[in-house]
Amino acid sequence: MTIYKNIKQKYNEHTYRTAQQYSKHQKQIAKLKTSVTFLIKCKRTGIIPNFIINATKHTNNIFQTHKTKKIPPNIEKTLHRYIHNFHTKVLKLLIQYKHKQIHSFKEKVENTKTKLGELLTQDDFLQYLDSELTLYKGNVSKSKTTHIKKLQALTQRQDKALNIRRNDVWFVNKTEREIPTNVQWILSLGPKHALPHTNKNFPLLQVIAEGEECVQTIENREEQEMGRTKLTTLIDDHLRKSKMSMRDKYVVDTVSQTRKYLKENEDLLILTADKGGKTVALYKDDYEQKMKAIIHDMCMYRRLKIDPTSRLQTRNNKLVDKLHNLNLISIQEKNKLTSKTALAPRIYGLPKIHKEGTPLRPICSSINAPSYHLWKFVLPF
Repeated sequence: MTIYKNIKQKYNEHTYRTAQQYSKHQKQIAKLKTSVTFLIKCKRTGIIPNFIINATKHTNNIFQTHKTKKIPPNIEKTLHRYIHNFHTKVLKLLIQYKHKQIHSFKEKVENTKTKLGELLTQDDFLQYLDSELTLYKGNVSKSKTTHIKKLQALTQRQDKALNIRRNDVWFVNKTEREIPTNVQWILSLGPKHALPHTNKNFPLLQVIAEGEECVQTIENREEQEMGRTKLTTLIDDHLRKSKMSMRDKYVVDTVSQTRKYLKENEDLLILTADKGGKTVALYKDDYEQKMKAIIHDMCMYRRLKIDPTSRLQTRNNKLVDKLHNLNLISIQEKNKLTSKTALAPRIYGLPKIHKEGTPLRPICSSINAPSYHLWKFVLPF
């Protein structure tokens, strides 16, 4: 005998209707919660659901007559921008409205629950709540599955519209953590991928300094001035751009989401694979254990009692002074090759994803080591 048949037989019609009302409100809350989650994900990824798009589907017809069926390109572009902004605002309002609906239904559920507690016996009331909780979880799971399919279809449509190519091969997840698809896509682009800049985070001083450095390599004085003028024009044109393209905005938003995700999951470490240029996700603890195992291998390395960095820096500077005294280098080159704040070389590891257990390949970085600049001067490549 189901719980509802039991209530109908043991109690009056009013109690039965109250129990049905409670179940109905719980079902509506389940749908609203999964719907809000779906809409928030759409908002974060810049996706507009189909039912919002369909509401303004025939807006273009206002500008069309029996004589002119095509809208002028400038008007069509502006109209598209206005419609997209309207869709975004409607999406935000809809999320707020559904949150209010959830709050309202929760109040109704609490009131109905109190009434049922007075109308039913303790055993029947607890049995009814357990039954409704199971039903609620089933409704959430069913609604969640539907919205996931919708989101996947909308993401594919957005990727096609923005010409975004996703390739799962370039990201290797060596953890048990489920990393969002957008985060995987951004990380798979690698550290050398150029990201779009907004006017807020545009590195103006850095661009001017690097541009001037390039201009200084031009020997002809007039060509130098022409290059400097072109650089100024390019920077000014970029800063005057009012808005980013939809694709650039999507990339910037996804980068922001990726940074937030990595900040919330500080136990993850993102590295480049030893071969193939793929991006690899590892647990930070696993990486540190593997690196310690490499460093503690006394067959490959030996422990030094004293840090030789300052001694090597002194030797490097003496050699640079000697080269300058022999007129082999200029004073400018001497200042450039002289080491003042040298650091000991740093070791890190690159995961070998093609091997079992994902061992690390040790790499020793000599950047800012005592003889780093001198080595680059002797062997420039």
